[in-house]
Amino acid sequence: MTASPASPEEIELIRQTFAKALAARASAERFFYDELFRIAPELRPMFRGDIAAQGAKLIDTLALAVYALRSPAGPAAVLAPLGRAHARRHGVTSDHFEPVGQALIATLERCLGPQFDGEAKLAWLNFYRFMTAVMIEAASEKDG
Repeated sequence: MTASPASPEEIELIRQTFAKALAARASAERFFYDELFRIAPELRPMFRGDIAAQGAKLIDTLALAVYALRSPAGPAAVLAPLGRAHARRHGVTSDHFEPVGQALIATLERCLGPQFDGEAKLAWLNFYRFMTAVMIEAASEKDG
């Protein structure tokens, strides 16, 4: 897996749009989970406890991955351990990533409006595919 899943232009676009989305962080966190459970209500039982705290963790982890796009190790250093942990502790499988990605894109569209144009959406879709691949690969490792 490469350290950087995107071109320098895509990295900048992802970072800029994420920074703008953070301005609506609280509503983004709520909307993401509302959207996820609308798309895949069967996932709701996997989320025990305070959903607001879970939303904060989601945004914090996404921020680490986004900002790691410019680091030498890249976002895989953040995402691989997360993939292993989610598989082992929470039973996350590769099938769970599609509805999460749909909810993420819908959340970005809602937060950014017209600023989330075709170019930004494509950059995020590619980044999400990369994140998913890293996490699934790490989860499948025997002794991660």
